[in-house]
Formats: sequence, structure tokens, C-alpha cells
Amino acid sequence: MPMKFKTDKELLEFVAKGGVSRAHAQGYFWFWRKFIPALEKAKASSLVSNEMVADCYYVAGDVHDFNEAPKAAIKCYRNALRADPNCGGAYREIANMLGRMGRYDDALAHSDSALSINPDDQYALSDREDYIGESRLEPSYIEGNAEWIASEYLARAKPRKTLKALRKVKGIRSLRAKAHCYGAMEQSKKYLEAWAEIAKRSDEIRLTYSDWFFMEDAIYDEPGFWEVLLSSKAKFSGVFFRFRWVG
Repeated sequence: MPMKFKTDKELLEFVAKGGVSRAHAQGYFWFWRKFIPALEKAKASSLVSNEMVADCYYVAGDVHDFNEAPKAAIKCYRNALRADPNCGGAYREIANMLGRMGRYDDALAHSDSALSINPDDQYALSDREDYIGESRLEPSYIEGNAEWIASEYLARAKPRKTLKALRKVKGIRSLRAKAHCYGAMEQSKKYLEAWAEIAKRSDEIRLTYSDWFFMEDAIYDEPGFWEVLLSSKAKFSGVFFRFRWVG
């Protein structure tokens, strides 16, 4: 079960100190029903320092990055910079997202901004090479890709629009995105049906952090999900546990 906190300040301190692993591990419903409302209230008040607000928005950006929604991630990193203009890591991560979208010149500019704040940022120095000349990596995200569009809608807590974007798309990746939607909509039956179809069509299934993020506790706490997967002939790899902190 996701962790509970007595106050919003306690919740935000948990996120700021623990980073993305703790925040992402609490799942979709905690993220939207607890964390984001607490963060938005803190931003509009003096509940916590600007630096902590920036740290929490930075973590929110990382959560969206984990869930393959770079545009949503960039929005959060920019909010971190509004709270704390010296948050060099936010510039670095914006550069990372832009580079993965193939916007190399913009990525380079943001990487330079990160290095102007922290010239010794080894991650920014290393990433910078990916945005220059022949060493550029191929974009991970291509405009018009339905699964990417779906991920961005999910990152805005709009699962119904996600399903609409995937309506005419077939394939394992789209089925997986639909399963995430059904999890976000708490439609357990459709969620399990989607995973049953994924298992039926797959020789191998690699479970990811996103798969756990969009899973309802009601699904996780019952054997049905594992029964669906284990009844197939697919091999499994990746993340095999609910990565949630309980203390």
C-alpha cells in the first residue's frame, strides 16, 4: 500500500529526500490524489521552502520520464526552475528530454545552462556529447507516434483521451498502453483482459516500472494478474515486484 502522511509537509519532505524511486513507487493514484495536490498547495503558500518545491517538481518530472512522457516531464522541470532558478539539474533533465525528442539544438542550449550553474556536472557533460554532430543518438520519441501521445495523455491524468488516441492502433505496445489506462480508470476486468491478450501474443514480457505504476492495489493484492501471466507460455524479465517503500 502507498505510504500515508500526517501533513503535506511531511509528504513533500519524503519525496524531496527520497527522490524518484520513492515517489514513483507509490503509484498513479497516490501521485495524482496526494502528491500533486500537496505540491500545488505548497507552491501557493509558504508551507515549505522554494528549494523543496523545486526538488519536488524535479521528482515529478522524473516520474513522467520513467513513464515515457518527456513533454510532461519538461513542464515539471520548468516548474522546478520557476521555484529555484539555480536548479541546474532541471536544465540538464530538460536537455535530456529534448535530446530524446530529436531537438538537439534546444537540448544543447539547456545543457549549457546546466553547466553554467554547475560546471562540474558530469552527467550534463556526458549527455552533451549526445547532442553534437555525428555522435547524436537517434530520437526515442517521434512526433505522431500513438503510444507516445498516449503516454503524454496519461501523464496529464487523462486516461479516456489516451484510449481515444489508441483506438485505431494495434500491437503489443498499444495493448500495454491500454492496460495502463484501464489501471488508471480502475477498470480491473478490462485491465486483466488486456494483459491476457499481451501474454497470449508475446514470447517474452519485460515488466517495467510503468507497469507497476498504473496497477491498482486491488489488482496487485489479488493473484489474478499473475495467474494471467503464468497461464501463458511467455518468458518474463524486468521488474518482478511492487517497488513500494513502506518505511
